[in-house]
Amino acid sequence: MPKNPRDMDLHNMAWTISSLDMAIYGNPIRLDYIEKIMNNYEKKYSEINQTRIIASLKNIERIMLDRIYTPVIRKRLKILNYGTRAFLISAIIVAFISLFYRMNWLLYVFYPLFILAVLFLLLNYIVLKGIDRKIENLNDEDYLEEKEFIKSINQYLIDLMAKKVKEKNANPIDYRIPLKSEYKNLEIVSRSTFFRKYYTAIVKIQP
Repeated sequence: MPKNPRDMDLHNMAWTISSLDMAIYGNPIRLDYIEKIMNNYEKKYSEINQTRIIASLKNIERIMLDRIYTPVIRKRLKILNYGTRAFLISAIIVAFISLFYRMNWLLYVFYPLFILAVLFLLLNYIVLKGIDRKIENLNDEDYLEEKEFIKSINQYLIDLMAKKVKEKNANPIDYRIPLKSEYKNLEIVSRSTFFRKYYTAIVKIQP
C-alpha cells in the first residue's frame, strides 16, 4: 500500500484495478482492502456497487477452487514451490561454503542441487501455463458473466483514474498498473515475459 498521502487516491485506484483484474485469473487478493476501497467509492460514485463486486469476486474464487485450483493442483504447486526454494537455497549455501573455505569438491554437490532447482522451476512454469490455458478456455457461464462484470468495473475505474490524473496534473508513469486482460484507454509500458505473466500499463491522458 502507498505511503505518500498526497498520492493515496491514485495509488489505491491503480492497486484496485490490478487486483480486480488478477482476481479474474485466480490470483489471491486482499478482499478486506478491496471491500474498504469499494465502500469508499460507493459513497462517491453511483456506478460502484460494493456488495455486488465483493459477491462477484467471491463467486470467481469459488469457481476457481472448484474447476481450476483443485486440491491436487494446489498440492502439486506447493511441492514445486517448496522444492524450488529448498534446492536453490541449498545450492547457494553449498556454493558459498565451497568458495569461502576453498572446498572445491563441494561443487559436485552444488551442480546437482542447482540442476534440480532449475528443473523444479521449469516444471512449476509448465503447470502454471497449463492453468492459464484452462482459465482462458473456461466455458463456465457463471464465470464468464462475473468476468465481464469485473472487467466493466475496471474499465470504469480506468476511465475515472485517467480523469483524476489529468485533474491533479500527475504523471501517469507514477501509477503503473499490472494487468492480464485488455482494456481501453491504456498505454502499455512493458509487455509480459517468460517469467512475468502480466503486462504493465498506464492510463492515457486525453487532450
